[in-house]
Amino acid sequence: MRLLLLEDDEMLGEGLRDYLGADGHVVDWCRSLGDTQALRGEPFDALLVDWQLPDGSGLDWLRARRARGDRTPALMLTARDRLVQRIEGLDAGADDYVTKPVDEDLLRVRIAVLERLVASREERLRAEAQLRRRYTDLLAVHGLTAAASRPSPLEDVYEDVLDALEQAFHTRRAAILLERPGGALEFAAWHGLSEAFRARAAVSPRRPGSTDPILIDSVDSDPSLADVDALHRGEGIRAVAYLPLLYDDRVLGEMVLYHGAPHQFTEEEVRLAMTMAAHVAFAIGRRQSEDALRFSEERFRQLAEHIEDIFWMSAAQHSEMVYVSPAFERICGRPREQLYRDPGSFLDLVHPNDLVIVEEALSELKSGRFPDLECRILRPDGTVRWIRTRIFPIPDTSGTRVVRFAGISRDATEEKLGAEQLLQSEKLAATGMFVSGIAHELNNPLTAVLGFSELLNRQSETLTPRTARWAEQIHAQALRAKSIVEKLLTFSRHHKPDVGPADVNEVVGRALNAFADECHARAIKVEFEPGQVPPVLVDERQIRQVLLHLFSNAVQAMASAHGGGLLRVTTQPADGDRVSVRVADDGPGIGREESRRIFDPFFTTKEVGEGLGLGLSTAFAIVEEHGGELQLVETQPPPGATFVLLLPVANVESPVAAATRS
Repeated sequence: MRLLLLEDDEMLGEGLRDYLGADGHVVDWCRSLGDTQALRGEPFDALLVDWQLPDGSGLDWLRARRARGDRTPALMLTARDRLVQRIEGLDAGADDYVTKPVDEDLLRVRIAVLERLVASREERLRAEAQLRRRYTDLLAVHGLTAAASRPSPLEDVYEDVLDALEQAFHTRRAAILLERPGGALEFAAWHGLSEAFRARAAVSPRRPGSTDPILIDSVDSDPSLADVDALHRGEGIRAVAYLPLLYDDRVLGEMVLYHGAPHQFTEEEVRLAMTMAAHVAFAIGRRQSEDALRFSEERFRQLAEHIEDIFWMSAAQHSEMVYVSPAFERICGRPREQLYRDPGSFLDLVHPNDLVIVEEALSELKSGRFPDLECRILRPDGTVRWIRTRIFPIPDTSGTRVVRFAGISRDATEEKLGAEQLLQSEKLAATGMFVSGIAHELNNPLTAVLGFSELLNRQSETLTPRTARWAEQIHAQALRAKSIVEKLLTFSRHHKPDVGPADVNEVVGRALNAFADECHARAIKVEFEPGQVPPVLVDERQIRQVLLHLFSNAVQAMASAHGGGLLRVTTQPADGDRVSVRVADDGPGIGREESRRIFDPFFTTKEVGEGLGLGLSTAFAIVEEHGGELQLVETQPPPGATFVLLLPVANVESPVAAATRS
C-alpha cells in the first residue's frame, strides 16, 4: 500500500518508514502539516497521523479531510491513552489507533486491518457501481452487506439477509444452514419453511472440499436431491441454490435460496448471492473466532491465576511485560502493576549479592540461550525468598524469530531450607557418632588423671610449694577437660523430649524473665510481641534451653558490638500447623559464609576459649527432635541476626490467648 506518514518525531518517523517499507509498503513521510501541501491531491491507500504536530493538530487535519469527503482509512499515532481521548480520535474520523511507544507487532496487525479495510472498500465500491448500473432496485442489499460487517447480533444479521434475499430474488423461501460439531447441518434461520420440512431437509449435496455454489435449476431432474425430493415437492420447491458460507477457507454452512418454479440462476444473481454469503460467513466466522478467543483467554486466565507458581510473559525485542500472574503479588509482596509500568523494576527485587547472576542470565537471553535461573529476592517486609525460574522462547508463526519470552518462577524457599535442614541433620548425626566415640575414649584416661591429681592435692603437705601448685593446675585443667567431655557426651546423646501442650507465649515469657538481669546489666532493651497462637506440643524445659541459648548469643553479639541494643521476640501462627517464634537482634549480624556453617558442631565466631561451638547445633538437634525447625533467616536491611523457631501445634481446638504485650 501507499501510506502517508504524518509524524514529527525523527527517530520514530524514520523507524516507522523503514519498518513499513520492509513490509513492502511505500511510505511518504511528512514531518508537519505544511509538508502535506506538496502531496495535496496525491492518492494514498491509508494515513498514519500523529495527534500533535509542530504546526497544528493532526486530529483537526484529519477532521478537515473527512469534511471534504475523503474516506481514506486513517490510523492515529498517539501517546494519549485515556479512553475519552481515543474516542475523540475515532470521532474525528480515525479508523483505529496505536499508542506510543509503538508496538511493532501491534502496528503490523493494525496495518493489515487497514489493508483488509482498503480491499473491502474497493470491493464494495466496485459492487456498488455494478449494482447501480444493473440493480438499482437492490441498493438496500448493499446496506445489508455493510451491516453484516459490523458486530451486530447474528440473529439480526440473519433476518436482514433473509429479507434481502427475498427482495433480490423474488422468493418467499430462504434459509441459513450451519454446520454443527460432527458435521451435521442445522437450520439457523429461515423464512417460509414448514416445521416438517426443517425437521428432515437440513441437508446439502455439497461434496467435501467443494466451495463452488451449487445451482439446481429443477429439483425434479437432479439426482443429488432424490432423498428429499418428496419433501421439496410437498413444500412447493422446484429450484434450489446452495451458496457456501466460507470463512478462512472453511465451509461454515450454506445460504440456501428456494424457488417455487424451475429457475435458471444468472451470473449476476450468483455473484450477488455469493457476496451476501461472504458477509454472512464473515459475521459468523468472526463471532466464532471471538467466542473461541474468549474461551481460550478464560482458560488461560483460570490456569495462570490459580497455579502456585508465577507465570509471566514478556516481549523479546523491547521492554514490555505482557502478562504476570497474581502469584507474583503473593510470593514477591509487590503489585503486578509495577512490572507492567516498568518491566525493569524486577531488578529492584533481586538480592544485591545475586544481581550479577541475574544480569548474566539476561545477557544469555539476548544471545539466544535460555538458562535456568536461581536467585534470591527481597520482599518489602525484609524477608528473603529463593526463586527458581525457567524461561522458554515463543516464536512467531513462521517459527524463525523469537517474539516473546515465557517464564515460570517458583518459590523454592522451603525446598532450599528443607535441603539445608536435611544436610544439617546428617552432619549432626555423623558428628554425634564421632563425638561420642572420642568422648568415651578420652573419658578413661581423663578419669585416671583426675584421680591421681586429686590424690596429689590431698598430700600437698608432702610436696614442695612449686610441685603443689603444679598439682593444683593439673587438677583444675583435668576438671575443665571433664566438663568439655561431658558437653560432648550431652551433644552426642539424643534425649527423647517429654512433650505436652504448652502456651508458647508463657514459655518465651519465662525464658525472658530468666534472662532479664543479664539484659539489664548489658543495656539490652527487650521487646516481646506475643501473637494469638494455638498451644504447641513441646518439652518446655528443652525449648526454654533453646530460647536461652538464642537470647544469650544475641545479647553477647550486641554488647560486644555497641554496648547495648534491642532484642525483639515475636510469636505468630505459621504455615503447616506450626507456630513461629522469631528472635531478632540489632547486633553486627552474621556473614554469608558464616551463615552456611552456623549450625555445624564446633563452629563458633567467638574467641578461642569462649565456647565450643556446640550451642546452636545442640539447639538445632533439640528442635528437630520436636518435629520443628530452627532457621537463620536472611533479612534486609542489615544489621542484625534473626532466628526463627518453628514448633508443631498441639491437637487442641481453642487458641492460647495472647499474653499481655511486654
